[in-house]
Amino acid sequence: MFEVFLNSIPFNMYSLLAIAMVAIVVLSRRDYGEMLTAEHRSWRTGRVTREDARPMQDVAAELGEPNTENPRLVCFFAPVVVLIAVTLLSALWTGYEPGADLWDMVTGADYAAALIYGSFAMIVSGFVLAYTYDIMSLGESVDTTIDGFGIMLTAVSILVLAWSIGVAVEELGTGEYVAGIAETVLDPALLPAVVLLVAAFIAFSTGTSWGTMAIVTPIAIPVAWELTGDHTMVAAIVGMIFSGAIFGDHSSPISDTSVLSSTFTGADLIDHVRTQLYYAVTVGVVALVLILVWGVTRISPFVLLAVGLVLLVVLVYGLSELDARRRGISPVAVHAEQQATPQDAAGGEPMTVPVEPADEDGTAPGGPGGQD
Repeated sequence: MFEVFLNSIPFNMYSLLAIAMVAIVVLSRRDYGEMLTAEHRSWRTGRVTREDARPMQDVAAELGEPNTENPRLVCFFAPVVVLIAVTLLSALWTGYEPGADLWDMVTGADYAAALIYGSFAMIVSGFVLAYTYDIMSLGESVDTTIDGFGIMLTAVSILVLAWSIGVAVEELGTGEYVAGIAETVLDPALLPAVVLLVAAFIAFSTGTSWGTMAIVTPIAIPVAWELTGDHTMVAAIVGMIFSGAIFGDHSSPISDTSVLSSTFTGADLIDHVRTQLYYAVTVGVVALVLILVWGVTRISPFVLLAVGLVLLVVLVYGLSELDARRRGISPVAVHAEQQATPQDAAGGEPMTVPVEPADEDGTAPGGPGGQD
């Protein structure tokens, strides 16, 4: 099963291209849709939220100010390193048998146990660092950990219920039943695209990517095997389940990750979803086109990912230009003090040109660039 997971990684096109999309937007500094409006508003007026926005919480009031007296980046990075290291080593240890090579240990590992060991090691390392650098006492660390358990209780409950549905679906033979119907109405070449769309719809409707995976996996994999008997198709279906679940989760206003992101950043939940939706849909459409091409041609998914990366670059530049031209603003949000920095004739210091405050929709007086 782990081998199937490894083979499915290049087919997880939405997730991989979403990471690439972040890099493209950051490096190009181009935005479109609601994010373009938000960027121009923040740079020109200093407001990071709309005037009538409803932030999920007042971060400064409820979480307190950042620790500026004794800041320690090691307290953030070290527990993450401990988590990864202990999890990987524990996985290899649980998969070890006399005479086993590295591949045997990887495929035979007990990853559930390894994640438990890694999680507890991470918590212990946090306790040690907090006590060492006099950030929190042992009692405060324990209280914080318990509070964290409480925050995760809702997400864990959703996962348990979703896994329960998955077990019921598997026991009822739903996968085989759907496969029998799909054989007569569905072209196998279209199956990965259909799974992508179905998983995206379920994740969008339920707000949980993990729950979607638990529900769709025991149905989609038997369908793929009954239709094709092809291990590569099964790997593609697994990748599409992951892609659709993450895509739907990114787009859903009731997603646990959307709610938590908005809560801990003090953002308006709907604004968070609206600004993210344009980018998620762009990547989702590209992933859908790529998997349709794969279903017909069986081109290497690595080649298709490279093509998808190029498509995303073109789309970001094209959509940002079109949207900015429609709004009469620049596609690259620039701080007011950086709008113009011409050198004087003698080669002196850069000159700054003041810019009037923008309207609420992000359009500055005087047309493109915000200058009369």
